[in-house]
Amino acid sequence: MFSKELYCSVSNYFVLRQHLSLEVGAKTIMERNMLDNFKQGDMATVCKYEGPSGWWAEFENGEQWNIGFGHDLIVIQAPAVITHIFMKPKPGVKGISVFDRYASFGEIIDQTKSTLKAIHSPSLDCNALGGAEYYNASRKLDLKRPCGGGTLIAIPRKGNCEGQRLELLFFPDGDDGQHVEVFSAKYFCSEDDIWMIARKLSEAIERGYW
Repeated sequence: MFSKELYCSVSNYFVLRQHLSLEVGAKTIMERNMLDNFKQGDMATVCKYEGPSGWWAEFENGEQWNIGFGHDLIVIQAPAVITHIFMKPKPGVKGISVFDRYASFGEIIDQTKSTLKAIHSPSLDCNALGGAEYYNASRKLDLKRPCGGGTLIAIPRKGNCEGQRLELLFFPDGDDGQHVEVFSAKYFCSEDDIWMIARKLSEAIERGYW
């Protein structure tokens, strides 16, 4: 649970605003009293994006409100994480985590699809999962197999003959230059959008390390 007092403090404001951005599913807290019916400390979940009118959020009382571009809110929890390493509390040591297990390739794909579903593509006017012309999980992988140590990378590029393409690659530790394609998707979106989608996937992967 998040403490309202914690996230209203000045010391946390700059840290949170620096690393987290508004997107569908993000948890936020009111920084100041600039919206009718709501006050500093009220919490809300970003629920949709409507272009020129900005973002909408649903507050704890169930009411949805247009929050514009979120200048009166602090994002306190990102909606999506893609991790290939699961941690667990260290027995007998409070606040310390240790390695538990590696994610399976199937788990990585499920996390990727959930993340894409939370990303809004302005040029497609829908989420990045539903807006894909198609998407594929690798047929060469045993989806139940743990991925092992390595690095996940999201790559945007031009399609082989048309459109835009997104690829999620895994580079195993110790195999210089070798990689496997875990997930791919094709889009008829703008070039700016495919780079934005890849960046948000990369942010979700980075959050997964912490």
